[in-house]
Amino acid sequence: MLILAALATALIVGCLLPVQTAINTRLSRVLASTWLASLTSFAIGTVALGVAVAIARPSLDEFSAADQPWWLWIGGVCGVVYLTLNMVLMHHLGAATAVVIPVVGQIVGGVIIDAFALVGATQHSLNAVRVIGAGLVIGGAWVSSKAIAESDGKARARRAWLLPVLVAMGIGGGFLSSIQTAVNGTLGVRAGSPIFAALVSFLVGTACLLVINLAARTWRSVVTADAERPRPALFAGGLLGALFVAGAAYAAPTLGTSMTVSLVLLGQLVASLLIDHFGWLGARRRPVTRTRLMGAGIVLVGVALVRLLG
Repeated sequence: MLILAALATALIVGCLLPVQTAINTRLSRVLASTWLASLTSFAIGTVALGVAVAIARPSLDEFSAADQPWWLWIGGVCGVVYLTLNMVLMHHLGAATAVVIPVVGQIVGGVIIDAFALVGATQHSLNAVRVIGAGLVIGGAWVSSKAIAESDGKARARRAWLLPVLVAMGIGGGFLSSIQTAVNGTLGVRAGSPIFAALVSFLVGTACLLVINLAARTWRSVVTADAERPRPALFAGGLLGALFVAGAAYAAPTLGTSMTVSLVLLGQLVASLLIDHFGWLGARRRPVTRTRLMGAGIVLVGVALVRLLG
């Protein structure tokens, strides 16, 4: 029963991520600012994780922040860029592609981090299986993004120059996400509390976004924008992010990191394809085609090779 509960948890929290991105993307339209929407999401997630830490009350007596390397605190910065770029990708390319393209950066970044044991990660030597798996992920992402571009019709001609830029942004964001995962994992081990590590990541991210919003004076967009009034449901993105972190922390010790990551990705792909196909949460409808399903399937096979067999 414990294994079944962990399996279900990993799948469910994976489904939450595209929902979170869709909600935050809608919120960014209402607030007329992507940065302000990101700050709102991070702030709510920080409060939720703060409550979780207060309830769990992890013992941090043997953890000294002053003795830790500087890179142990950059997880939140990487998370800020990843979340914000995902919102931009979803707006232009849809939920499924906003999941698939960053996976390229996540897998390539994960392979590099493991091969050189960066940011405290355990070393895993590069082998043929991992190289083939990474290649399949890249190929599957290309098939998926190409199908999206072809389905856009006339819009494709007007925005032909934008697609490579968006793809590069998505891959870069995924790479930063792999760094965030490794850094937070190391922090969680050293502090003895994954939830505490997640709270630190959210606190750093919130601080960065607060500085960005103050410098850009993004609150002016709320005053001047002629937009709908935000509904309470649009502020749920940060809570979903906190639930994802807690759920992954619950599932990983039972299933292992590789299996958890693979199940989370499966949940992401299923939920994002549904959001695209039915236009849920205010997303633009992009019907699921055989080509898009094939691209998503190739990505899953590649991830399985890298995570489970590599």
